[in-house]
Amino acid sequence: MSDDTKGRNTDPLQIVLDNTMAKVYVCDVDTYEIVFANKALKSGVPYEIEGKKCWQVLSSFDGPCPYCKLHDVLKRPLGEPLLWENYNPDFKWWLQMSDSIVKWTDGRLVHLITITDITDVKNNEVKLQEYKETLEKLLSEKTESEQRLKAMSDNMPYTFAFQILRGKDQKSKLLYISKGVESICGLSLDNIKDNVNTLWGQMYPEDLKKVIAASKEGNPFNQEVRFTRPDTGELVWLHLAETPRRNGHEELIWDGIAMNITSRKIMEAELKSSQEELLLKAHQINDISNNMVKSGIYRTHLTEKDEIALDYASNNIEDLLEIPIEELKKNMGIFMVNIHPDDKSEVIPRIVASTGEMGEATTEFRYLKGNELCWLKIQSKGFLRNGIVYRDGIIMDITEQKLLEMQLIEACNRAEESDRLKSTFMANMSHEIRTPMNAIVGFLDLLCQDGEDAIDPEMQKEFMNIVTANANQLLQLIGDLLDISKLDAGQMKISPEPGDVNGMMKNIHRSFSASKVLAGKQIDFILDESGKDEMGLYVLDFTRVRQILDNLIGNAIKFTDSGYVKYGYQATPEGLRFYVEDTGIGIAKEKLNELGKAFNQLHDASLASKYGGTGIGVAISKNLVKLMGGTFHVDSELGKGSHFVIMIPSQQVI
Repeated sequence: MSDDTKGRNTDPLQIVLDNTMAKVYVCDVDTYEIVFANKALKSGVPYEIEGKKCWQVLSSFDGPCPYCKLHDVLKRPLGEPLLWENYNPDFKWWLQMSDSIVKWTDGRLVHLITITDITDVKNNEVKLQEYKETLEKLLSEKTESEQRLKAMSDNMPYTFAFQILRGKDQKSKLLYISKGVESICGLSLDNIKDNVNTLWGQMYPEDLKKVIAASKEGNPFNQEVRFTRPDTGELVWLHLAETPRRNGHEELIWDGIAMNITSRKIMEAELKSSQEELLLKAHQINDISNNMVKSGIYRTHLTEKDEIALDYASNNIEDLLEIPIEELKKNMGIFMVNIHPDDKSEVIPRIVASTGEMGEATTEFRYLKGNELCWLKIQSKGFLRNGIVYRDGIIMDITEQKLLEMQLIEACNRAEESDRLKSTFMANMSHEIRTPMNAIVGFLDLLCQDGEDAIDPEMQKEFMNIVTANANQLLQLIGDLLDISKLDAGQMKISPEPGDVNGMMKNIHRSFSASKVLAGKQIDFILDESGKDEMGLYVLDFTRVRQILDNLIGNAIKFTDSGYVKYGYQATPEGLRFYVEDTGIGIAKEKLNELGKAFNQLHDASLASKYGGTGIGVAISKNLVKLMGGTFHVDSELGKGSHFVIMIPSQQVI
């Protein structure tokens, strides 16, 4: 190339390439000498490019790179593109090279190479893998937590936990309820699980109105409500504590716990009765209070010196506070020493202040019994007699309730974090969409040029093929995302119709044989017809079955570089047994249980980078098979290939 040519491009093609945003260079097919580099490429390299060997600029090699040595591959028909990836350690570039052999302005054959900087994509792949591993860990921890929580809630006395979904149509659905509801409310789980109104229908109407009003506000609430047991007609008091949250579909989920407080309400009623009656029946109350489970009652009064004096305490108080009653009578404030340090500043003033008041008071706090931490709840009410303020109260150990509440909150937080990570992961899928979109927009811009800048018909055809391929890739990705979203939301519908299975299998073979997915692969693509039904007419959702087989066959071809990919079907009494078999890279045994999880790739970073993909296809296939009532099975060995088998129930057309 002359000095004049280097300084000023006059050829239309060189002018077009010089003004495109993409990095482009041209090198001789025999010498690999760069004969042209556009402005976009020159601006990023601090030295003269033209005249150098291509590997000296892009790869910092001392000789031809591995791709340049593949003469049979590189010297292919004109216009046939070849993609590969390259790394430049000097500039820390990851580059995607699109190489086509064309005739240059002087008539000789050259490599026309378009460079796409995929450094961010490569870096994001590493981050994506980290997101996947974190998500899988959180999901596993969430499942284990839910199992522990269910076991605990099913075995807690006097308490049951529940979870209610309020959909966008404002209808309520019971998602979960623990076994305690049977002993507390006298209703079997089978009667409740299909209709939450079976439970709420036993609630006093005025209490039900309060619960409905509070739930409509969408805020956490605590309510005391009354139930009538349908089996005995007995009154049951429940303390309802419910916390709302939104799921990924903006539906309201109420996580709640109900504690049977009937015994406590009975005692409150007894405390409200006249003091004379309490004195007459002191021995009865004493017997009752001494046998209360994790609760005890007491009476105090305020002395003339504004000190708290203990008049009465049930034996349980001694166990709850781990302080002898005689010591408490000498100094009632001694138990406050054991209140948790973080609660003292709030709880002690409240207890002291309420002792001289007439109203009701409730206080919850953490209490230290040696090295053991528990939660106590004090409820009391004052009354005036002979000018002295007395206070009757009850102390309850609510440790189990608090632990369950904290576990419920933790489970809710983990579920929300899981949803957030999934949303973050989906956001990072955007680069999968941007890659084909950038190619579509870029080449359409070139195709729209007219006048002197117009592209010749042969180049237009090549560019349109690139646009079509990227558009199809984009449509496939969007379709997969929509399908996995429908499956997650339970919106996917199956529509079985009579059809010809043999015809479908042949159409699949023709479609893949005519596509470019087999181009460049030294593999046999085989339709096994040995087990086919000669009639071949069955009732199936052929669209979804075709989608399943396309996914599995496409994956098999992608991950198989030599050998064969074979597929077929066999009619059995249970339905149709389809299979896809390959001699590809296979899957490690320890990874098979993760197969089918959405957005999960089972290979390491190097293989994932080489073969690409989002991990959605197999997840869609596995869920579609399940939706059709079938089974999905795979056998695989790393380095030897995979064998997928799906069984789909189907009736033969008579």
